[in-house]
Order: sequence, then structure tokens, then C-alpha cells
Amino acid sequence: MRIAHITSYLVPGYGYEELPLARAQTRMGHDVTILASNFLHPPGSAYGVLKARFPERRVAPRNEEQDGVHIIRLGSWELPGRRVWMHGLTREIRRLEPAVVHCHNLLQVQTVRMALDKALGGRPKTLVVDDHMHQSVIRRSFAGRAFYLVYRAAIEPFMERQIDSFCAISEDTRDYLRKWCGVRPEVHLRPLGVDSDVFRSSAELRHEWRKRLNLDPDELVLLYTGKLIEAKGVHILIAAALRLLSEGERLKVVAIGDADPRYLAGLEHEIMAVGRSEDFRFHPSVQHSELPGAYAAADIAIWPRQESMAMFEAMATSIPVVVSYESGYSGLVTSGPGLAFAHDDAASLAAQIRMLRDSSRRSALGNAGRTLVEREYSWTRSAERYLETYGEARTAEVARAN
Repeated sequence: MRIAHITSYLVPGYGYEELPLARAQTRMGHDVTILASNFLHPPGSAYGVLKARFPERRVAPRNEEQDGVHIIRLGSWELPGRRVWMHGLTREIRRLEPAVVHCHNLLQVQTVRMALDKALGGRPKTLVVDDHMHQSVIRRSFAGRAFYLVYRAAIEPFMERQIDSFCAISEDTRDYLRKWCGVRPEVHLRPLGVDSDVFRSSAELRHEWRKRLNLDPDELVLLYTGKLIEAKGVHILIAAALRLLSEGERLKVVAIGDADPRYLAGLEHEIMAVGRSEDFRFHPSVQHSELPGAYAAADIAIWPRQESMAMFEAMATSIPVVVSYESGYSGLVTSGPGLAFAHDDAASLAAQIRMLRDSSRRSALGNAGRTLVEREYSWTRSAERYLETYGEARTAEVARAN
């Protein structure tokens, strides 16, 4: 089957969904192309921390090849709201003639363009759309609410007539599509995945990375991976750890990711003020291929506010995960692989960390996470689910045509 994935931003080396999903589909024998803008990541403070890795956010339009997946970066304009107009997108889709076009994120310009082209009798014949949004991070300002109101009333009815399948990465995302975007057809749950052959427990990597981070073999290590910005709530983890350290707990905190310099300086000042700098490690982001070592070195993985697919990577390496109760994944986490704490409450987070001092409990939760990933959250399983979705959508499209 020829499949075209369309995404606004394809960030090199960050392990986001589009490339690993396309890679898994390619391994299954399908002809897969990703079409993206020539901007490497979105604008704004949340992504500005990536400047250290990508000094130039915009690259020349080009074709790339990664692990058998063809990537076409189209010359683009950026529009308000982290949206882009990709030049020649419709022309490329008609040239490729894919059996399925898979657009990532509903409220993007390219998704509307594909729906419009389909309505006019062009490509795609089968259009599948997935979404990654969580309700905890949507814009609730007057302008944000007005945007969703206009979308529900004026655009979504048209989109429903053209999109053959709506998908969401979690129950929370499914609720977002229904409540905020007004999606009335069935929304299929299609979770993110992880390469479970790469992300796994490793004594060798544990030793290597503990040495690299100057950590003792028997220290309790708390790990956060992701952007170090206020929206991610890393300060809540710092506050919880400082509370535990003041009570005599022996632990280390490792945060790996690109940082907002002012935010990081504030965290470091808070830590230095109580003389605990030796208990914290702030490490720049690493290539996605290096992350298995970081997880192997840790005992507990924590996301104070906005979790990501990194949570599944931690689960795959058999360590327990801790998230906020407002996380879209809190139900999944508390059902086996970890614990949840009261949102933005450092005392509550500290209490959950105390509960994980027992190595046997950490082992039980970690093993539950690994089992869950192998069964439900590998990229192979994700690819299989989407192939089922494509098949059902194509069958329904043929039936409507007849």
C-alpha cells in the first residue's frame, strides 16, 4: 500500500510519532512518504529552547531518506497559531497517488486542504486524521474559545463529510476532539508507541550512564526528559526533591532536555540557595538513540505536567512512571505501570516518590509497564492498528462510491 503522512513540523532526532510510525509501516512492506514543511520545529518560547540544536529553524526544501522512509520537505510559509502553508502539497499528493493520506493533527491547514481537494474530486481518495492534543494544554482564552466555536460551527461539518476516519492518541484526546472540535463520528483510539527492542532494561547501559552522569550505583535516581520550560512543570519536581532531601532522603534528580536559560537559571538558584547543587544534574538534550541509556540509569521517571511519548519509553525500560492526575494518561499509569499525584502539588509528588523507595515495588510497577508496552504500545502494534484503520476506511469509501 502507498501511504502518505502529512505533518507541519518534522523535528529531526526527536522520536516524534510520524517517523517511527512510518518506519514500522515500511518494515511491513508498504511504500511510505512523509511530507513536511521546511521548518524544523514550531516558533514560540516552548520550542525556542531547541535553538541550541537547530541554529537555523528553516532549511532549504529537499528530499531525504531515513530508514527506507522517503521525506519531502516542501517550501512553506508560517501562519499564526503554529500553522504552515506547504507549497505544492496538493501537487505532490497527486504525483504520489497514495492509497491513503494520513494527516497528523486535525486543526492544521494541510488537513483542511486535503479535505477540500478530496471534495473537489482530487486526491486523496481515503483520508485519515489523527490528533495528539490534550485538554490540559488547550487555549482557554477568549480568542481560543472563539476559535473553537467558529471551527465547530463552520468547518467541522464539512470536514466530517471528507475525513474517512478520526483517530486520537488517548481517551483525553478523544474527549478533546468531541468537546472542543465538535467531532461527531466515531473517534478511534490509536495510542503512540515505542521501539521496544531498543528501549529496554540494560545493566550495561545503566553502568555506563551512571558513570557518565557521576551517579553512585546505589543512589535513587529520578529522571525527567523533555524541554526544561515552565509549562512542563520541572520546578514542581525540583520542589518535591528538595522537600525529600531536607527530610534526609538520599536521591539524585536528572533532567535531560533543551532548556530555557532564564528558567534553568531560576531552578539552579533555588537549588544553590539550600546548598543541594550536587544532588541535581541538568543535561542538554541528546539524540533520541541515546535515550535508552538515560532511562536505564534511572529508577523512577517523572513528568510533572505535560507527559509525552517519552513516558512509554520509560515504561519499556522497566522503570515506574509518575504523572499528574490531570495527565491524559493518568488512568493508564495508575492501572499498573506507575503512580499519579495531585496537579502542581509538590508535597503530593514527594509522597508518591516516598512510596517508590521500596525497590520491590518499583520492580513490580516497572515490569507491569514493560509488559504493557510489549502487548499494546510498540510501534509495530501502532502500525498494525493504523493499517486496520486504513483498510476499514478504504472499504467504507468504496461502499459509499457504489
